[in-house]
Amino acid sequence: MDIVQLAAQHAHEDFDGEPAEAGQPRPDLLDVTRRALRGDDRATERALVAHSIRGVTTVAQRRRLVAAPGLAAVVRVPTAAWVGPVARILRGSAEWGYVYEAPVQRRRSAEDTHDRTIANALAQGMRLLGISPDPERLLPPTLVSACDLRIDVAFPDADLLAAVVRSAVGRRHPLPMESYDATGLDLPDIVAAIRLNSTPVECLVRLERARASRLAPDPGVADAPRLADLHGYGEAMAWCQDLLRDLAEWRAGRTPFPNGSARAVLAGPPGTGKTQLVRSLAREAGMPLVATSMASWFTNSSGNLDGVLRQVDALWERARAVAPAVVLIDELDALPNRAGMEARDRTWWTPVVTHVLLSLDGACSGVTDGLVVVGCTNHVGMLDEALVRPGRLERVIQVRTPDDPVVREAIMRSHLGGDLAGEDLSPVALATAGAMGADLMALVRDARRRARVAGRPLGVVDLMALAAPPVRRTPDDDRTCAVHEAGHAVVATMLGLRVTAVSLVETATYAGTVTVDRGRPGAMLRAGLEREVSILLAGLAAEQVVLGVRSAGGGGSPTSDLAQATAILACVHGEQGLGRTLSYVPCHVGRLAPHVAEAVEHDLQRLFRATMTLLASRRDALERVTARLLVERVLSGDVVRGFLGEPGPAVEGCLAPKRPRRPGKRRPPTAG
Repeated sequence: MDIVQLAAQHAHEDFDGEPAEAGQPRPDLLDVTRRALRGDDRATERALVAHSIRGVTTVAQRRRLVAAPGLAAVVRVPTAAWVGPVARILRGSAEWGYVYEAPVQRRRSAEDTHDRTIANALAQGMRLLGISPDPERLLPPTLVSACDLRIDVAFPDADLLAAVVRSAVGRRHPLPMESYDATGLDLPDIVAAIRLNSTPVECLVRLERARASRLAPDPGVADAPRLADLHGYGEAMAWCQDLLRDLAEWRAGRTPFPNGSARAVLAGPPGTGKTQLVRSLAREAGMPLVATSMASWFTNSSGNLDGVLRQVDALWERARAVAPAVVLIDELDALPNRAGMEARDRTWWTPVVTHVLLSLDGACSGVTDGLVVVGCTNHVGMLDEALVRPGRLERVIQVRTPDDPVVREAIMRSHLGGDLAGEDLSPVALATAGAMGADLMALVRDARRRARVAGRPLGVVDLMALAAPPVRRTPDDDRTCAVHEAGHAVVATMLGLRVTAVSLVETATYAGTVTVDRGRPGAMLRAGLEREVSILLAGLAAEQVVLGVRSAGGGGSPTSDLAQATAILACVHGEQGLGRTLSYVPCHVGRLAPHVAEAVEHDLQRLFRATMTLLASRRDALERVTARLLVERVLSGDVVRGFLGEPGPAVEGCLAPKRPRRPGKRRPPTAG
């Protein structure tokens, strides 16, 4: 049966399949088959849109939509792709004074003009229609507030698709669509799959193929490791596990979608595996991943303001189309912080930031269930405060460098697979102190290449050769470096912290490293801050004690020991109210107020002398750690603790400043 025969068969049916009464005007809104004549290249599109409207409206609503005078109607559609087709159907079904199609954000000036036009048109009794995927945000506010009839068109379900297939191909026999899931299909996908002169089964095959293509996981998701195989994520992993439990409760129908716990920012240094964790989360949750970034908004558009805003809208439309889904906004700090913008940048960037914030409101509200939204950043301090407030990306979770050698060994084994299963990798784990997850992945990859070039199986020697390359320093420089790192390790251990590794292995940034587990941060009193400063000064203090002279290894860069120690003490005296004054003085190292600079230098000298005293009291242990470090290049914290034994009581007390005696009369000696 072709489309013309189908039209003739339904020529006397009303909207709901009931015969029209004789002599009564018959509304044309859903009489799609009469309009879908042979040669109409939009027949399937018309049928799909019309059936969708029919499924969410009553006969009375459709009659109002067609004929009610002075009507202000608003139609919410699933995505921007539906705006034009819905407008064509409704324009052809009734007379309208104005039809507003808003798939993307309008300019403010244009919006003001539309508001005045709408008010005047309604006052004159005109019929107005607005169509948008987000009416409250994209349509003129006057039209939304004056709305008499609101229609929300939903994504097609199985019954609706079956009806469209029957209308298009003219087959009345049952279709195998009882449990068909159309998640992820946008209007163009469905129109392209349901073709005239096809069988119902052929249409269904094309629909399923389109759905599979739309929902095909990102290659990074398909290959992502299970969460159980990831190590060193701490708080971030706990958040993932809690979220998976909340999602399981939601899918079971016992709780609403966990909008609060499903929004977060992962913050940490580059290479700590933030994006990898999000991909693994999407795989574990069984959700498609919709990934984006500020850079993609520019590269996928003209780079003009309207093009960037359209990319933001397209992100959420794509996410809603495949929901439930995980949305990843990578390099979130590329979106400028409005508080730090220069005047010349504010005009262009403020609409972008505002638009992103408003779109987040829509995506993170209870109206839009099924979206897990995660942002990733290397610089959490650069984020706009409005991004991380409650209701948006309200939780910031730190992803830190894997300081524990056991964790680094587990990360390497996850990349090694079954290789070196029975081998001891603890020396390699110790030698990679300070390495990120990405560094460890590259280490395993390069070690495989090294073994392949040598024509033999991978061995621990290949990993160790890359983790601890040959020494390039002179013997004197190497000894100075060993004394320096041993000083850090000995003082940290004496002050009650747990040293996990000491290394002479050179990195791109440091000549050696000491990894310290500081545990959970507590209330930062001045004594705790001075302890941190003493550990930072311990390298130079050890050089003074053992070698009788200091090297330049404690300074030279903004991340050096001296730079960090100076910054801590500057905050103590200028910003944290822990010095002699309570006044707040913003501290930028290099531009310190004179009284703050004087106090900082006084404390640096005092703590340096106290640290030298600590090391001189255990010089034997300091030199034994140095000698062992020169031979083995990497030591565990247990070796350092073994040389020191149990730390003495109140060792930290020697860092406290000595109180001067109060002036007064000397008491006379008592008589014997």
